[in-house]
Amino acid sequence: MKTTMRSDKRKNPEQVEYEVLTFAECKALAHESHCHILDRAGKIANVKITSVKTWKTRPDEIEVHCKFGLYEYFVVTVTAERPNTELVRIVDKPKFTVEKVRQSEVEDIFSILNNETGELTYDKYPRSMGQTCENILSYLE
Repeated sequence: MKTTMRSDKRKNPEQVEYEVLTFAECKALAHESHCHILDRAGKIANVKITSVKTWKTRPDEIEVHCKFGLYEYFVVTVTAERPNTELVRIVDKPKFTVEKVRQSEVEDIFSILNNETGELTYDKYPRSMGQTCENILSYLE
């Protein structure tokens, strides 16, 4: 899903992709950490986690206490029956995607897709170099 940041006041704000946090991810949030929340207007805002409350008698329920701005505090209650709809994380889309297309005795051929421009290129590397997709991706970034 895509939306804009609440702090982005430009005429054409940048669209960011986000995912809703699961129950396990909400439970793993740390005290004094920062998170993002989807506000009523459908925009993403930064919040500070003040505490995460769990119970031994109710293991399927947690309360995430948050602070927004200077004076606003609120609580997000997440249960197994009522999943989280407010706490989100921004999905970082990688700039490049690398895949091994073909492999021969002499060389490896990799496809490199630039996710920003949509440009697709092919590179050949000798087998003796032992290149992997991760190595090529680290060179590009």
